[in-house]
Amino acid sequence: MKSLHEIGMACNTDKAYDHNFCNFYDYHLSSLRDQPLKILEIGIWKGESLRMWKEYFPNAKIHAIDINPAFLFQEDRISTYLVDQGNIEQLTKFKNEHGPFDIVIDDGSHFTYHQFISYSLFSETLIFIWEDLHTSRMPHYLTAKNSTDEYPLDVAKRLCASEPNCYLFDRDGDEAHVTFIKINNTNLKKTYSDTAVLMSTYNRVDLTKKTIDNICNSAGTDFDLYLIDDNSSDETKNYLSSLQPFNFCKSINIKYNTENLGKAKNLNYWLKHVYNLDYSHYCVMDNDVLLPKNWLVKTTSTVKNNSEVGICSVLVETDLITKYKDRFVFTSKYIDSNLMGGPCMVWGTDVKDKIGLFCEDYGKYGHEDADFTFRCQLLGKKTVYIHDFGEHTGEDNTPEMHKTIYRIEKTKLFESSKGLLFDNIFKYNNGIKSILIK
Repeated sequence: MKSLHEIGMACNTDKAYDHNFCNFYDYHLSSLRDQPLKILEIGIWKGESLRMWKEYFPNAKIHAIDINPAFLFQEDRISTYLVDQGNIEQLTKFKNEHGPFDIVIDDGSHFTYHQFISYSLFSETLIFIWEDLHTSRMPHYLTAKNSTDEYPLDVAKRLCASEPNCYLFDRDGDEAHVTFIKINNTNLKKTYSDTAVLMSTYNRVDLTKKTIDNICNSAGTDFDLYLIDDNSSDETKNYLSSLQPFNFCKSINIKYNTENLGKAKNLNYWLKHVYNLDYSHYCVMDNDVLLPKNWLVKTTSTVKNNSEVGICSVLVETDLITKYKDRFVFTSKYIDSNLMGGPCMVWGTDVKDKIGLFCEDYGKYGHEDADFTFRCQLLGKKTVYIHDFGEHTGEDNTPEMHKTIYRIEKTKLFESSKGLLFDNIFKYNNGIKSILIK
């Protein structure tokens, strides 16, 4: 079955070849693909996106409106109408005569006044898509604000911060290619697999490429990938924006930061999202590791089949076995250890419900992974490794890397937060601080 992006490219819609919106839509709409939907798109142009929706939703009826009669056409399962989006009486009349609709996509004039009209009439449909909100930053389109002095993009960002089923996609993180989706049925399944894999990236694009290629080809079972770029200054953003799902990776979801926030905040952004979906397992990993064949099969099955295990990981720094040999116990099932970092960690719903998020006390680069595993151990759960080892590919341990501003800052922050880690461990142990972080 073709993805929405593949169909969009074949239909030559800018939703695919320019804005790169289709993977984002595919992720949220795939569970409805075979349903007998009624879809409305505001704006027709040459009809490329209408034909894309027609192929993607084989049982749907596609309706579209436009102010230009030259754009109207009719074909199997596509009906178009002459309606002025900016005329609220006309648009309301059309809605009453041809609705209700299951999905509404506003890809019309992009004037802010018109966007607010479509939102007022259609935002409570099953799924409402407000497309090309980057026009809120383009003077030509700024024809109105709402009563709280906001443009549509501002409203969308506020809703995403406060509502659990509102999502914004900003292709490059610079508000130049932006779309928004509002889902009004929280029972929609929005996952392709049983596992969500989360990764924060910051520069080092070559290492990120190697890691993503490796994990997608070697996982052994399907997963959904959630990436968040921490305002990289190299080619990382361009690389990420070109990514398409492949092999064991079934969907890719990307957020671009406009400032460097650090690992804990980044991972928590996506954890808050995926914890509300129907995943069985969650994985966080660094962008500079290579993992062994079937790594995800082995880590998730270790968590699933051993009730005493809270977190399972892949050991990528094997020198730790020599350095801390008294902290590793090799069993037939796994390597038992109370020493664990965050290059790759996998856990299930029990840990999710009882521990929640990473602690953000440690700043950009700190001990959030050690803090997380310690809270897991306080549950009476083990933190273990599978028997197969991986590789840490980062240049963090080379003399050259230690001279970079990135590494100097990271080392300084890491060392300075050790005392805070011990303080938090004391508080967790004595019930002064909750191990559940929401």
